[in-house]
Amino acid sequence: MRTSLQFAGSSLIGLAIFGLVLFLPAGTVDYWQAWVFIAVFTISTIVPSIYLLVTDPAALQRRMQAGPAAETRTIQKIISAVAFLSLAAIMVFSVLDHRFGWSRVPRAVSLVGDVLVAMGLVGSMLVVIQNGYAAANVRWASLLPWAPTGHSLS
Repeated sequence: MRTSLQFAGSSLIGLAIFGLVLFLPAGTVDYWQAWVFIAVFTISTIVPSIYLLVTDPAALQRRMQAGPAAETRTIQKIISAVAFLSLAAIMVFSVLDHRFGWSRVPRAVSLVGDVLVAMGLVGSMLVVIQNGYAAANVRWASLLPWAPTGHSLS
């Protein structure tokens, strides 16, 4: 039950963050590319996550322990934070490009991009489904029986 609540909460928070990052800089919710991206991202991650919730809650729990707070070393926390902030910056820059018309992106290119995003997300989720030990962070103890615990490779 705890994993279900954590999954639901993190999913709702993630959707809210995506909405803010995509619609606030756009200055409108009349932005079909953002709606399609949110739908693609949501379906590509929620459906496999629900499957994990039912079949392997421990794998889903490991997968949800991600981001800077889940890292054990300072440099890992910094790298993870920079990666998350870079993703947000890329999204905001794309939204501003749309809002101010800096470039013209054909509808087909946007849709192909959405398909590629879906393929990447589904592929990564399939890895977690197929490998019950997959997690957001790789732990030394998971790889080497003699390695010190509490350290990660990521």
